[in-house]
Amino acid sequence: MDRDGENNGPQTSCLKQLVVCTNHRASPNQPSCSGSGGGEALAEKLETEIAARGWNIKVSRFPCLGYCEKGPVVKLSPGGGFICEIDPDNLDGVLQQIEAFSQQSD
Repeated sequence: MDRDGENNGPQTSCLKQLVVCTNHRASPNQPSCSGSGGGEALAEKLETEIAARGWNIKVSRFPCLGYCEKGPVVKLSPGGGFICEIDPDNLDGVLQQIEAFSQQSD
């Protein structure tokens, strides 16, 4: 329910997250995830793919995950690892890792 006491649809709890780095540096001499083809566009693609598969994983954005040289980068949370050097045009391998993570028991 919202603060007015109205229910605005079903509430689902997502304990697992996919954190997408959205860092974009203006200088082409400094690597960044957005500059490498990731960022917001990658987050949106992953949201679409995750929703289409019905996985209960929330996609979050974060301004920097600290792996600028290896971008685009995402983090499986909690307790999962980083997925680095993602090719936004070929997400098959990334989606396999996300699926395996989604099926892990907490």
